[in-house]
Amino acid sequence: MSILSKISKPETRAILATITGDAGVGKTTLAATFPKPVFIRAEDGMQSIPEEQMPDAFPVIEQVEDLWQQLTALITEEHEYKTVVIDSVTALERLFIQYVVESDPKKPKSINQALGGYGAGLMAVASMHQRVLKAAKLLNNKGVNVI
Repeated sequence: MSILSKISKPETRAILATITGDAGVGKTTLAATFPKPVFIRAEDGMQSIPEEQMPDAFPVIEQVEDLWQQLTALITEEHEYKTVVIDSVTALERLFIQYVVESDPKKPKSINQALGGYGAGLMAVASMHQRVLKAAKLLNNKGVNVI
């Protein structure tokens, strides 16, 4: 039997994608064109979207716990959204760093000194990004696009 006999069309599934680009090039506007989107906003960057095309959005995240609550609701509760847009990963990074630095009882001056130094603060931030990725995969497995 030839290996060619195993060729078939892949199953379609929801998209899990990252849009990159310089500030102001239209990443948020592009993400808003995906089917039935809802935005998780780590920053308030939706002003460029025309009012008639403005998608639904959670309030801007003020603390890390807000992010976990929003993701958990989208994963565990019934909803009509077909796309979840996390805007933006750069803003999440700043939020995660602030959280790690501020939650360290020794009150370090930077992420490099957090949690005893030696990269421990950066590892904590990386762990938080992994948690977001895990949530994105759970949503994706439910058939929801994640941008």
